[in-house]
Parts: sequence; C-alpha cells; structure tokens
Amino acid sequence: MNESQLKKKFKQRWPGFVFNISDRYNSGVPDSWCAYRHRSIWIEFKVDYRKLTKMQQYNMDLLKEHGIKSGVVTYNNKRKQYEVNFDGRSSASCSLDSIINFIIQRI
Repeated sequence: MNESQLKKKFKQRWPGFVFNISDRYNSGVPDSWCAYRHRSIWIEFKVDYRKLTKMQQYNMDLLKEHGIKSGVVTYNNKRKQYEVNFDGRSSASCSLDSIINFIIQRI
C-alpha cells in the first residue's frame, strides 16, 4: 500500500468528514483534517516508517502548542499493520477500524 491508497482507505472508513489538504504546493502541512461530532484532528499519513520532515514536525508541534489535536497514521507493508501516534500515545493493529476508534476516543 502506498500513501495515497492509505489516505483513500482511511477516508472511506472515517465516520465523519475528511478534508485532504496535502498536495505539492502545501509541503509541511498535515495531509488531512478530519472532523467527527464537533471534534477534529489533523492527520499525517506515512507508509513503512517514513519519518516526518522537519517542516511537518514543526507544524505538528505548532498545532499542539495551540491546543489543536494532530497525529500520524502509519501502515507497515511488511507486517501488514497500521499504527497511530497521537499525543505521545501509540497503538498498533491489523485493523484500520481499530486505529480509527483509537483516534476518535482521544479527540
């Protein structure tokens, strides 16, 4: 699975609204803004443990400083496993639905 496929699959499963932000003109901005029941989170998607760029990390830290939730959803092709890192907490699962539930419980 590549990053575009991960974003598409996440958007199909997310129970609320997903607005994709990332494109080649918005580098450093998290990939998507996701809303659910009057709450929201910014999410960066990664595949196979790719690291956040310095600009992405800066923007994630800036969001956190302003009390705005953000996190990273990763898919590991070798393990066939999803992972999420959100506010210093992380979870791993073979199910994207489990990862989404983890996020919803914390936003």
